[in-house]
Amino acid sequence: MEGIPSINVSSFNEFCNKMAKTQTICQKCYARRIESYRFYLTQALKRNTEILSNPMTEFPKYDFKVLRFNSFGELINFQHYENIIKICENNPDTVHALWSKRIDIVSRYIKPKNLILIYSNPFIDTIVEPFPPFNHTFNVMTTGSERINCKSKCKDCFFCYDTTKNGRIIIEKVK
Repeated sequence: MEGIPSINVSSFNEFCNKMAKTQTICQKCYARRIESYRFYLTQALKRNTEILSNPMTEFPKYDFKVLRFNSFGELINFQHYENIIKICENNPDTVHALWSKRIDIVSRYIKPKNLILIYSNPFIDTIVEPFPPFNHTFNVMTTGSERINCKSKCKDCFFCYDTTKNGRIIIEKVK
């Protein structure tokens, strides 16, 4: 995610721990690998997890063109998503994108116009079509290189952050 500012939480949370034991992409989680050996990153992500999963009274203000949520980790609870919504509302000129597998959480809220929801498909080599409330889907493949349209160069692409087109199917090769 080089070149894209990001707000993240620990990938060692209840949901991620459960998913890491399943036959999904979560078994190969790059975030957990990196987080497990970078002490200061681990501490920062734990702090973010605590802050974002509880009621917040102040919300950051910034002037980024785009911002990503969940390069690491996953939505912790409903409060976490409510805080993300308020962060987006506090920064109306920034396009925000949230990658999530938590249909149970995001489907209960109306999202702000400057938030793109991307369903992070947990199943490898399975393409999922976009569905409400998600704008796009993110899929990972071990085969079918002709279908891969994510080159992991976010700062040069911005395919995921385009607010003019919905229904994008994003396909990346498994890392």
